[in-house]
Amino acid sequence: MQARMTFNPIVGISIVTLSFLSLSVGQPFVAQTSKRAANSDPIPYGGGFCDRNKRIVIKPRFDRVGRFSEGLARVKLNGKWGFIDKTGREVIPQKYDDAWDFNEGMAAVNLNRKWGFVNASGQEVAALPYDVVHNFSEGLALVELNLKTGYIDKSGKEVIPLEYDSDRGLLLENGIPPVREGMALAIVKGKWGFLDKSGKQAIPFEYDSAEPFSEGLAVVGKIKGEYDWKYGFVNKAGRAIVPLKYDGADGFSQGLAKVVMNRKGGYIDKRGRIVIPFRYYQAESFSEGLAAVQLKEKGRWGFIDKSGKQVIPFKYEYAWSFSDGLAAVVVNDKVGYIDKSGRMVIRPKYKVPEVVDGLPGAFSHGLAYVELEVASGYIGRDGTEYFER
Repeated sequence: MQARMTFNPIVGISIVTLSFLSLSVGQPFVAQTSKRAANSDPIPYGGGFCDRNKRIVIKPRFDRVGRFSEGLARVKLNGKWGFIDKTGREVIPQKYDDAWDFNEGMAAVNLNRKWGFVNASGQEVAALPYDVVHNFSEGLALVELNLKTGYIDKSGKEVIPLEYDSDRGLLLENGIPPVREGMALAIVKGKWGFLDKSGKQAIPFEYDSAEPFSEGLAVVGKIKGEYDWKYGFVNKAGRAIVPLKYDGADGFSQGLAKVVMNRKGGYIDKRGRIVIPFRYYQAESFSEGLAAVQLKEKGRWGFIDKSGKQVIPFKYEYAWSFSDGLAAVVVNDKVGYIDKSGRMVIRPKYKVPEVVDGLPGAFSHGLAYVELEVASGYIGRDGTEYFER
């Protein structure tokens, strides 16, 4: 897989199809896209947790805390991670060097530089023998040992043997779930293909790049020359539905896929027909019916609908996708939030990220993670800040 530069840098940072996150060291991007906290869950606040009215519900006593996921929150004390429930009771002891949020009933944990998984009761269902792990996706987790990868189930059984090549961290770095829509990514001798969930080859290992299935199709790519990559889409039978002719492509979202040709971005449908012409210098995938786009280099960003009509003017220094009805935008080098009418509902005052891990947060269940110069934490959709300055 090649990291495709279909987006250009903002403040000198390369941005490749990412979700917005708050991460601990090692926390994968994909974790933040799993089932998240309910609106009634306690909110991280100053080493403890508060409610939506900023009343303390779990007293601050930890060095670091994560957001609740599937009823548990990871917490760090004296250099070790564990998990608590919504009453603040320790459910999984603070003994791990690193821990990720719960996802599909499992959490990845690290001890002495080896990774495994615990369930919600704290049982280590997969011992900690692995060098690299990914979050569970559709009941399977990609694991790696000695540069060989395979997949385990939630009992810890290796259901797809560790006989495939390492992706050298590319999936984890870019927040790409290895399994989606019943198809699992794998590599043999540097070529990408797909397995079904039993481990049977579903699509031959013939591509130099591949991404998970989305809405029934997967982006695949081949390198034609030193810097000449071409991308298209295959179905689950391995048939090329959209020929490998584009300079860049992202997976389908809401029936359309962003593709790039001759340094211009446009959108196609699942039959490969051009729905929105190639006119954009940069573009995001559609989310909640709208897509953030930029017409020319160093130009302003705005939003279009699925017909290509401009619905929010091109006036932002940068813009990200809508989530929970709001989108992060940059005005005068500060991040704020707009609604779908273009109204600024949270005034721009938060930091523009200087590293990929610090991207401004997308709203999820009414909260987003943001950063100021001297503080960081969660905000509500009304702009309430759940952190101390």
